[in-house]
Amino acid sequence: DETPLLLEGGTGVGKSATVTAAAKKCGQKLIRFNMSRTVTADDLLLTVKLTKRGGITSTKQPFTKAFETGAWLLLDEINLAEEQVLQCIEEALDTGRLQLRDQTSESGHVINKHKNFRLFATQNPNSGFFKGMRESMSQSFLSRFIPVSFQSLPLDELIKVVNEKLSKDA
Repeated sequence: DETPLLLEGGTGVGKSATVTAAAKKCGQKLIRFNMSRTVTADDLLLTVKLTKRGGITSTKQPFTKAFETGAWLLLDEINLAEEQVLQCIEEALDTGRLQLRDQTSESGHVINKHKNFRLFATQNPNSGFFKGMRESMSQSFLSRFIPVSFQSLPLDELIKVVNEKLSKDA
């Protein structure tokens, strides 16, 4: 299924580690990008810079790279992102096309979604320590994801996992 997954749970419950392990097991390249209030659509899609000679260069950013090449993309802390950034993601998911506009070409260019592209996003809940620190995402945006809830492991299971990991690495 191509539907993006939204993994929600507290810090340290294994959201990102699960996606990383799944990508490795499936032999897929994973691009990981940390979202924040300061991330712009350019940071996610395409940056444009002036060269020392006065020219303009554009550089594809994580979402564009994954979308075009078929890599898996993990957007950590997606609920820290500003609405305009989420709208770019939403449009690309809806159309299967990414319209890049930059000053290096008159019309920009369109990138079609690669058949292997998969999107994963993580978020901490907007409760407890994080209450009021997260952006509330629109129902329209959230409807594009399958939500997956991660719970903290009970202490006895956590001890078992740590012991098994340590014994494998020894």
